[in-house]
Amino acid sequence: MYKQSKHFMDFCIAGFTYWDGAFVLQKMQVGDKLDLQPEEDNPYDPKAVALCYQGIKVGYVPREKNAQISQLLFFGQNPFEAVIAQIDPEAHPERQVRVIIRVKDAYNRS
Repeated sequence: MYKQSKHFMDFCIAGFTYWDGAFVLQKMQVGDKLDLQPEEDNPYDPKAVALCYQGIKVGYVPREKNAQISQLLFFGQNPFEAVIAQIDPEAHPERQVRVIIRVKDAYNRS
């Protein structure tokens, strides 16, 4: 039976060098979840969606990809989960961590 992919989008964390990503990079592992937090009061992008690892802001969903996620989060809906898909400590800091945004299972949206 065909099963639809839960993949919504993927990207490298934007602003990783400007937040605390470097301080937690050694703790991060592929498969770890990140929290999505809307920042409607962000002076640079009212659609900004921060990514946090264990309560520490490590960067953002890239501006060119944040509109749909931001809109749903603004209205209190979060059908997504952000998961670390790849870590490359040798890459440029803005390319060290790749994230996948997946759609949560309809029966498990906690």
